[in-house]
Amino acid sequence: MNKNTNIIFRTILLLGGLAIIAAAFYLFEGSTENLSDQHKFLWISIVISYLVLFLPLYFPPKFSGDTGGAFIGYGLLSLNALFFIGGVVVSVVISFCVETYGMKIAVILFLVSCLSFLASIYLSALTGSHIDSVQAKEKNLLSSVKEIKEQVKMLSVKMNTLGDDFNECKKQYEKLSDKILYISPVDNNENAARLEKQIKDMLTEIAFSSFTSPDALSKQIAGLEQIVDMRKTILN
Repeated sequence: MNKNTNIIFRTILLLGGLAIIAAAFYLFEGSTENLSDQHKFLWISIVISYLVLFLPLYFPPKFSGDTGGAFIGYGLLSLNALFFIGGVVVSVVISFCVETYGMKIAVILFLVSCLSFLASIYLSALTGSHIDSVQAKEKNLLSSVKEIKEQVKMLSVKMNTLGDDFNECKKQYEKLSDKILYISPVDNNENAARLEKQIKDMLTEIAFSSFTSPDALSKQIAGLEQIVDMRKTILN
């Protein structure tokens, strides 16, 4: 369903809901003549409440995350919608049951409920977006380290195919692999990013080596291990 179809569908739902409210009004009241202030307030509150509740459906908050931000954002929005409906119901009851200043109190409570729910739409979207932002940041931090660990696993397969002449290199690389497993992601650190790039480049270089000399391979692994040791010193 494309964007234009979505807008048309939401508009039909909006107008359909208003039509149902109008039909209910004429079924129960018949006309606007001789309506008491309480009944006027009841029907006006129904229409406004419907429009306010429909607002986040017509203009839904956008969340970039897969589940986290959307789940929290829509969860808060749903909870606030229940509080809003409760506030509207209480205001209508007050308008009918409280004689002295009942209507004034009902109108004030209704307006406060509307304003609170409108504010909650913004806060829910803000909360969900913040969670999405944090998740995206964590994902970016993990991606580089994850790439390194995947390269290490792939190179391990190739190392295991080498002959007995490379046994010392295999042990050396196995020790290096254990060190890389304990590299932790860090926040916005240029040195860490630079070292991680060097590690990935050196792993690629080793992977495409000819593996003709154990001594040459040992030197490559030793150089890589130095970079890994430097990266491990950088923590959050």
